[in-house]
Amino acid sequence: MATIITVHGTFAHTASPPGVELAGAAYAAPWWQPGSAFDRELRALLDSPDGRIDTIAFTWSGANSETERRKAGAELLDKLHELEARSEPYVLIGHSHGGSVISYALLLAAARHEKLPRLQRWLTVGTPFVELRKERFLFLRLPLLMKAAFVASLMLLIMFVVATLGDIMNDTTTLNEAEALSRLGVGFGLTALPFIVFLLIAGFFDRSQLFAYRRSTRQRASETFSPRWFALTHEADEAVRGLATLRSTRLQLFDKGFAVPALSIVAVFLLPLAYVALLFWPPAMVGIAEYLRDNVYKVAELAPADAATSARTVNRQPTSAQPAAPTAS
Repeated sequence: MATIITVHGTFAHTASPPGVELAGAAYAAPWWQPGSAFDRELRALLDSPDGRIDTIAFTWSGANSETERRKAGAELLDKLHELEARSEPYVLIGHSHGGSVISYALLLAAARHEKLPRLQRWLTVGTPFVELRKERFLFLRLPLLMKAAFVASLMLLIMFVVATLGDIMNDTTTLNEAEALSRLGVGFGLTALPFIVFLLIAGFFDRSQLFAYRRSTRQRASETFSPRWFALTHEADEAVRGLATLRSTRLQLFDKGFAVPALSIVAVFLLPLAYVALLFWPPAMVGIAEYLRDNVYKVAELAPADAATSARTVNRQPTSAQPAAPTAS
């Protein structure tokens, strides 16, 4: 038995179901569905060891979205795992961005060091392979909450550095003293630790989610699956030729701030900017200290109690022993 998995392209899933007539014409199954003209001709041309060929139509959303194509690629790989478990040979055929779905499934397999030995061939027909590049800086690739954590942990470190430089300039701290150096080292380590831990965690998740951009993954995928790849394109193919033309063209349809809510940017930087404003605005710092003193800690109410406690402590102190007066013999 051999299996052929067909993967349709963008928007192809919207074809009418069997039994529906369009403009009086009988329904014709799309090429990727079992029973289509393509399926019948393919069965007539191919043969399998036991004479049985099974055609499976892999259906995905068909949206013109890289996110949807990658989601479909992960689902397709799960289907391939089922065939691998049954030791069943199979072939993949993808048209247009259906080939992109297949390509992402194989990239995901390469990232997991899976060679898919039962895969005989994978064919792409008129597939416009889109090469995406990740943002250069880690901060730009993070989601909103992680951006806020990044800025907050970095501002903590920057505030310590600024405060230390201020002490040095005011001769409050002397770098020649061993004790002062040790304090600076401990303080720097404590303030830098959250930022370092965040970078390690963010880098781990970023690396695991963007595995398709890693050079090692792409190299492994090329070595493992390229020998089994067969591509068909036509010189008049609109999508493929369009991408070939755009290769040397730089178009900026939207500015960099398009579709970025202003409140999201404010949410990321609001708290760190508030810290900086308080740091360089002495009246605000004094006002906060007075508010905490009078309304939170209520120092004025605690003062009489502290005085009474001190008085009782003094009264309870033992008196010093006086030397005995000498007696007359």
